[in-house]
Amino acid sequence: MPLFAGYGTSDITSDYCDLLPLDFTRNNKTNLTLAPYLDCDHNFVRVKYDKQGHEISREELWDKVADDFFNWINRNE
Repeated sequence: MPLFAGYGTSDITSDYCDLLPLDFTRNNKTNLTLAPYLDCDHNFVRVKYDKQGHEISREELWDKVADDFFNWINRNE
């Protein structure tokens, strides 16, 4: 059964997500598709800050994540 694992790299739990392929390899599993969303938090929001630490932009990526997921489903039917 194929598995899609999408995660924001700025999420505090993302360190384990980066290691997930190692667990799959160790267990001879090849059914993982890993989809990291760079600089996004747990809710797939990417926030950019200026040099003083003030927020200057906010980009919500839920639509992109959903598109990626549904495209992945269509490829794995």
